[in-house]
Amino acid sequence: MIPFTISPPSPCRIVLLDLLRAYCNVYPPLRELISFIHLWAQSHQLAGITPLCLSLMTIAYLQAKDYIPNLQDPEVGGEEILQNGVWKREEKTEDGNTRVASVWCQTGFGDGAGWQTARFDVADVLAGWFQCVFSTTPLSR
Repeated sequence: MIPFTISPPSPCRIVLLDLLRAYCNVYPPLRELISFIHLWAQSHQLAGITPLCLSLMTIAYLQAKDYIPNLQDPEVGGEEILQNGVWKREEKTEDGNTRVASVWCQTGFGDGAGWQTARFDVADVLAGWFQCVFSTTPLSR
């Protein structure tokens, strides 16, 4: 018998997946970008980086280049998005000591309505993403 546990996903993880879906709705080619980057990571045996992490890295890169909006920005989604959230209790063990912290997880975000998506070549975005990930210099717009 193989031991295993089943646990429901945290509220913050569910929100991240909903947010990722919203970004894919704002910019549909994002799905293909993320899929390609995930396949690349698998082929290079980068098992320590989760698909969700790769997705968030891709979104952060596209935001830094002003290709997609920040859906959690009140200027995009409205001030009311800041009111939506949950407190998440995190317990971490450091050097044998248990530390309990409450972390605010913002669950509100806009839908990007009215955002004019910038036109750009997907190959250029991929080249820029890889250059950014493997560069030692800070990302600039």
